Amino acid sequence: YWQQYEQTYSDCRYETIWKSVFVTCDLFSRLARDVADQLGYPYLDADEANMTRYLDLVRKLPADATEISGLAVDTDA
Repeated sequence: YWQQYEQTYSDCRYETIWKSVFVTCDLFSRLARDVADQLGYPYLDADEANMTRYLDLVRKLPADATEISGLAVDTDA
């Protein structure tokens, strides 16, 4: 996990900041799955997929965007 944790830090460039956001989400997912497994809880894959889709939509927004269109929740992911 340490190597992935180190990748959560970035410089001030737009693309590397977003890369670190998605690395952070992936690291959280890996750790959360381990914890859920050890404690006997289900991991909510649909919630993770929806959150990841949302972040990807936000990342692709134009700088002057005032709303997010095309946002749909997938309950079957």
